[in-house]
Amino acid sequence: MKILNWDGGMLGMSKEDSSHLSLSMGSAMVLLRSGTQRLFAPPIDAPLILSLSFVFIVASILAVFSYIQSLLSLSNMTKSSSVKVIYKSDGDEFFVVAVPGMTSKWRKDKTIPLIDVVQSFEVLMTPNGTSSGEAIRPSKGVLESAFNTNNVDIVVRTIVENGVEKNM
Repeated sequence: MKILNWDGGMLGMSKEDSSHLSLSMGSAMVLLRSGTQRLFAPPIDAPLILSLSFVFIVASILAVFSYIQSLLSLSNMTKSSSVKVIYKSDGDEFFVVAVPGMTSKWRKDKTIPLIDVVQSFEVLMTPNGTSSGEAIRPSKGVLESAFNTNNVDIVVRTIVENGVEKNM
């Protein structure tokens, strides 16, 4: 339930039914139902009630639009928020998941922390050099033979330095 403070009063919406609007101004309580005009209150200035109702309706509409906008931006982020940086070695294809555009920036400016380039220090591979299929984590022995080390930090750095960025 969202509560807005206004001059010592509270404006809120009931969780059970969004068609109810309750206004509390000190000792006065007002209940508005959508579609009807049922008011229960000691005498309160009618323009004040109407202005508070209007503020509440506008705030509710803005909250709904903000929520919809955040959902839309999340769906757009998932579409373009990741790329693969692919490195081929001995017929196998190794890759890391990276932030779009950060690979080329990092190659020009190595002061950028590598953690800002890749989304995780997890090296993945596709067996037999295919670009499709299930990605698996290579064993330490596979990393050792392909990169002459099994240190994941060095392997990730090598992939980002020498790999090719492709959309996922």
